[in-house]
Amino acid sequence: MPEFTTISIEEARRITGGSRRQQELAAYIESVNDLALGTAGKVTPSEGETLSLVRRRLGDAVRASGRDLEIRRTDDAVYYWASGTGRRGRPRKPRG
Repeated sequence: MPEFTTISIEEARRITGGSRRQQELAAYIESVNDLALGTAGKVTPSEGETLSLVRRRLGDAVRASGRDLEIRRTDDAVYYWASGTGRRGRPRKPRG
């Protein structure tokens, strides 16, 4: 008789892999999720990658993780850190 076990969908997707893009995005998401408050991350493109590609993947990872991060690009790397506020735009008017 086979053995049946229940695991999370995230773990099943991680184990089974998926497309190359999903695997690359998973590394970015892990890096974003591991970022502690008061620290910043730095991503440098590998051979054959551009800064624009790295920036786009990092933006996708930030949206997928639900975190609010600042992303800044320099000549040779992309930096990211926790944003100062939880919201963008103008503050709400107080009710009352």
